[in-house]
Amino acid sequence: MDRGDQRCLGCVYIYSLRSILDQLAAAAADPGKIGDLEAYVTFWVRASELERDLDCELLAQLLRWFDDEWVFQRIALGTNTEDTRQQMLFDDAGFTEAWRSTVSGRDSAYLVYVR
Repeated sequence: MDRGDQRCLGCVYIYSLRSILDQLAAAAADPGKIGDLEAYVTFWVRASELERDLDCELLAQLLRWFDDEWVFQRIALGTNTEDTRQQMLFDDAGFTEAWRSTVSGRDSAYLVYVR
C-alpha cells in the first residue's frame, strides 16, 4: 500500500513449492528432493512503480525477511517468459531458472527460479 493506505502498489503470494511444481507438472522436479519447508514466491508491482524500481526494492526486502524471520530451506521465485524485467531481476539476485512449464494455448511459459 502507499503511505496513505489509499492505493495498492503490488502484491506478494507465498505457496508451498511442492504444490506449485505438482500443478505445473514439472517433470524435472524430483519430489524426494523438495522439502516441506520450501516456498514458491511470486509478486507484482504496479507498472507505474517500475520506474522507481519498486520491484527491486520489494525483492530485496522479501529476501531479507525470508532469511531473518522464516524457516524456509529454499525460496523459489516464479514468473513467466513474458516478464523479462522480472527474469533479469531474479538473475541479478543470484537465482537461476530451474523449471519451465508451458501454458496451454499460449506462447508463454511459467518459470521457477531457485538459488
